[in-house]
Amino acid sequence: MKTLYHSLLDYELALLQAIAECRAIPLKTLSQAEAVQQLTETMLSPAIMAITLADLSPPELAALRFMVDQGGQTDIAPFTRQYGIVRSMGAARLSREKPWLEPISPMERLWYKGLIYRMFRVTQHGGLEIIYIPQDILPLLKLYLHTDDAAAIPSSESRELTPSAPPVVEFKTTGRLREQLFSLLSYCQNTPLRPEEFMADKKELVACLLPPLAVTSMSLELEFLRHYVQLLRFTEVQKRRIRPHHETTRQWLEADPISQQLLVPQAWRSDKTRNDLWHVPSLKPQPTGWENDPVLGRSRILARLTELPPETWFNIAEFVQFIKQVEPDFQRPQGNYDSWYIQDEHGLFLMGFANWDKVEGAFIRYLLTHVLPWLSLVDLGASAANEAPTHFRLNALGQMVLHPPLSPLTQGGQKGGSPDSGGSSESTPPIRGGENSLRISTDFRVEVPHAARLYDRFQVSRFANFHRREAELTSYYLQVSRFANFHRREAELTSYYLTPTSLQRGLEQGITIRQIMAFLARATAQPLPDLITNTLHHWANRRGTIKLEQVVLLRLPHEQAVNELRQYVGLEHLLQETLNPTTIAISPEDAAAVRHILTELGYL
Repeated sequence: MKTLYHSLLDYELALLQAIAECRAIPLKTLSQAEAVQQLTETMLSPAIMAITLADLSPPELAALRFMVDQGGQTDIAPFTRQYGIVRSMGAARLSREKPWLEPISPMERLWYKGLIYRMFRVTQHGGLEIIYIPQDILPLLKLYLHTDDAAAIPSSESRELTPSAPPVVEFKTTGRLREQLFSLLSYCQNTPLRPEEFMADKKELVACLLPPLAVTSMSLELEFLRHYVQLLRFTEVQKRRIRPHHETTRQWLEADPISQQLLVPQAWRSDKTRNDLWHVPSLKPQPTGWENDPVLGRSRILARLTELPPETWFNIAEFVQFIKQVEPDFQRPQGNYDSWYIQDEHGLFLMGFANWDKVEGAFIRYLLTHVLPWLSLVDLGASAANEAPTHFRLNALGQMVLHPPLSPLTQGGQKGGSPDSGGSSESTPPIRGGENSLRISTDFRVEVPHAARLYDRFQVSRFANFHRREAELTSYYLQVSRFANFHRREAELTSYYLTPTSLQRGLEQGITIRQIMAFLARATAQPLPDLITNTLHHWANRRGTIKLEQVVLLRLPHEQAVNELRQYVGLEHLLQETLNPTTIAISPEDAAAVRHILTELGYL
């Protein structure tokens, strides 16, 4: 930071004379250098400083105290929004109007008192203009502004966020992201999807996912999931169809539950390819060349969330206003509110700081009520089940993401065969039973407990039809490094049904009936009932025994005509089997060619 002397050196003589007159300091020179020297010697006097501070109004003292609390410097944008501006004037206008006699703001009064100055600072976001107090004046201000005589000086506003009472309705998000990713990958594995179908909100695709949280949009969450499924290369295009990527999907399915849940949040934190601001439902940014840093905006909000106590409810509206108070320029480091071309839902441009709540406020609410719950980092609360969320709290997974453990997380859990192996017992260790074992009943219902590996559940989804998710009270420990929390929650028991159709789907994916039997025996940790074994073999053996196809029938007047037609060149390869003495089958694709030849021969 500059000294008072070096700060005054940047001023022209007219401004130095203005400061001298405002401070009632007589200047006996017309030399700029001599004026700087005289002002420096006088203004650094403790007695003169005490007289100057006694002449300031409460708002001016509050502005000065704010500067002192900030360490003597602050960005110009938040300071001018709170304490006003300094009118720009040349030497002639300055001498004529004498603005220090009737200042329009606390900042302008402090400016002509020579207590604050401007300078540019180079940062990673470009050049920023700041307001500062010279380094040799700052100790004097600290001395006088913090004595008992200054008790009447207004202090800066409270900067604490008060916890809220628990909401009436809670929307817990624990495990949601993991479940949504699994459902999406399972659907892509079992359903032929063209790329354009995958990018659309196909009804069946939406139906395979968990219902939306509170009143949030399911289509927005699906778009979010698709982005990270593609970014993390969970899917690939095979023969014009979307399919799970073999290796990436296998590694994720075999990882431990914590690693599975942390993968997308960690990718999102540093993802520059997704601009959250451009996905806020109430905003319509216009691509006119302006840019914002997507990582900066989310990182500053996450930094504020790290300051909050875990598992504590806060009001969303109060958190938004808290950010507006303590760090309004969190995503605009230069404090420029006039260069981003953003419209609201009605087409009106939201320019200037006056629209902060409609832009920055909407962005914060979008993160808290959409993105962070989708990532399973934040739980939501509302006054009623059908009303918009009003509260949030950082859950256990959110704590892990914002406060990384001291030791690295394990990158994988139990190892097993790849999804394409069909669940072969040769590549996967046996399960010894317990809460992670699958259960199969004689009505061909397969139950997958919450504690079961996703890899096993994925294998089941390939040859069994999804039925429903059911509540199953489960107690378990979530322990990673320095985090150890006991949870008791309504876990999900997912059920599937084996049917001839579902078994056919699995066989078409290259899984053999032997692999399916071996997998079920291993995953249930007990021999399969004879009814299940015999029925599955029966369903598999009758596959392909009946052929259903479309044909065009060529009917002839007598049996001799059949033999005549088969002698004509060009027809012999188009006529299929003879169904009876006067009827020949023709493929629908060949019907036009047969008609043309028969017309030329005079039969038609």
